[in-house]
Amino acid sequence: MNNIFLCYRRADTAGWAGRLHVDLASKFPHITVFKDIENIPVGADWDAYIANALASCKVLIALMGPDWLAPDGQGHRRVDDPEDVLRIEIATALKRNLLVIPALVGGATLPGQHELPADLKPLLRRHAHELTDLRWKDDCTRLVEALAKVIPPPPWYRRRATVITVAVLCSAVLSVALWREMDSRRAGPGGAPPTVSQARQPEGPASDPGQPQPASVPPVVGTDQGGAEDENRRKERLEAQRRTEEQQRRKDQAAQPARLAEEQRRKEREEAQRRAEEEKLRREQADLARAETESQAIQRTYESVKGTVNCAQARQAVTQIRDHGNSSLRVPGSLRNTVRYPNTVASPSISDLAIDRVARIKEQKQQCF
Repeated sequence: MNNIFLCYRRADTAGWAGRLHVDLASKFPHITVFKDIENIPVGADWDAYIANALASCKVLIALMGPDWLAPDGQGHRRVDDPEDVLRIEIATALKRNLLVIPALVGGATLPGQHELPADLKPLLRRHAHELTDLRWKDDCTRLVEALAKVIPPPPWYRRRATVITVAVLCSAVLSVALWREMDSRRAGPGGAPPTVSQARQPEGPASDPGQPQPASVPPVVGTDQGGAEDENRRKERLEAQRRTEEQQRRKDQAAQPARLAEEQRRKEREEAQRRAEEEKLRREQADLARAETESQAIQRTYESVKGTVNCAQARQAVTQIRDHGNSSLRVPGSLRNTVRYPNTVASPSISDLAIDRVARIKEQKQQCF
């Protein structure tokens, strides 16, 4: 009476039903997780076998997918048919007051009251459980935890606590008995532990009462030399360990200033490198701005004399352009392709630009030079 019944439509949730059947069967190996295709024998009466399976089940899981209420080929909903197997299974489980769990898969939702026949409407009052593909393992774990509260564990599991308790008690009794046996053997036949003098007394012939006995010598009680030596060695080891730790601590303290100084030097080097990079970037930006200004001045002067026929103005422009000819700054990218420079790999300078513009003016104004 503790089995689980999977109720599903093959056209709707066959894949999810197979996956859930495998997970539940592995978690509850001591019961039967009923699934029609795998549990009904060939040739068995379908209705009778389903009825017997429901009678032996304690839980029915109704898998509901997106097409749970979809119509058949004739346009009629199968759930409206009184002879529908799925409807009969769920209605029978509800009448027998079994634990019925609506399991929503594939993003399905519970239907409305008006969408179900009268004998299936109590299904909507049962708390549903959602099984998603992305969180299947976690969702299935929560379902198993809920079922474990209803389905009792196997008999061997219920007896496990009792078996463990009995085993622990037997081990304790056996340990006490062994300890007492060993203690009685150490004590000897008289019941009391032998003294040192008794243990060291040599064996000899029995003394004659008629002969005078030698004076009794007081027993010499020995000391536990082995225990004292062990204690001394332990103290020596602890002392050596303490000295080693103290030496290591002193070395760390002595090396601390050097580490701090090295860290400070490293920070200073990084700061100097950062300042140098900033200064280099600032110089490059200044050179670029100056080169842009000079190239623009040369280009403006050149443009001003391109259309004139005044020789004095042309010669003055050549003089002004030559004033910029001593700069080694690189020509900005916007004017590099305008310089007739013999080396096409190298980048032309402002001087190259000035020489090129002077040559162009002279070519255009040959009568002035």
